[in-house]
Amino acid sequence: MLLAFGAVALLIFPLWLPRAANTAKTSPGLNLEVGLGSLLAMPVFAVPLCVTVIGLTLGFALMAIYPALLVLAWVVGVLALSIWWRAALNRPPPTSSASTFKWFVLALAVLMLLAWLPFTGMLFALLVMLAGLGGPAGACGAVSQRRTRPRAW
Repeated sequence: MLLAFGAVALLIFPLWLPRAANTAKTSPGLNLEVGLGSLLAMPVFAVPLCVTVIGLTLGFALMAIYPALLVLAWVVGVLALSIWWRAALNRPPPTSSASTFKWFVLALAVLMLLAWLPFTGMLFALLVMLAGLGGPAGACGAVSQRRTRPRAW
């Protein structure tokens, strides 16, 4: 399922997905924080919205897109892992979507094998998903690292 969703996502978003994955690779700490916040906050905010008549549709809509968002987070996280491995092996950046998909398949296979480890595998898979959940926010420019600029006196 992840392979098919990744293939469709790479076909639909050929420029945005690698940018989101690269954001997850360049600032992993920030993306883990944003990913954890998104993972916990979305259900916490969606359930109280369902109490009001106006918020009922918004709460249901948030909970309806939540599973698709988590699968997309896996795709972005695996793509970030493939970018990191490609850089660690001193390989050039991919020139086509087919090359990107080849590295995605390799990273997904390795991640699925690592997920079979009793505790550390699932923890690693969770960290990849959290980094992938924070990656799209960084790619959209919603999250940026704090920059200090000198004051003009």
